[in-house]
Amino acid sequence: MSGAPLARRYGVPAVFTMHNPLWSDAAACRSRWQRAKFWLERRAEAQADAVIGLSRTGIENRVRYFGLSPAKVAVAPVGLDG
Repeated sequence: MSGAPLARRYGVPAVFTMHNPLWSDAAACRSRWQRAKFWLERRAEAQADAVIGLSRTGIENRVRYFGLSPAKVAVAPVGLDG
């Protein structure tokens, strides 16, 4: 977590990549227990200059239930196995 402020001091953007599939489930987003378990993830996300999510649903839920700024998110879906 100290990486984002340090990067910012040197003019380097800090990017958080959200890999947790739990946030694609709206019920998990509403669960106080699930939100408490992953508090560190939320803190890192808040400190980052940009957030990359692996699914549109996960990002939409983070914006809706966690207050993530839509201005700093992008979606980069996982590729298909061949």
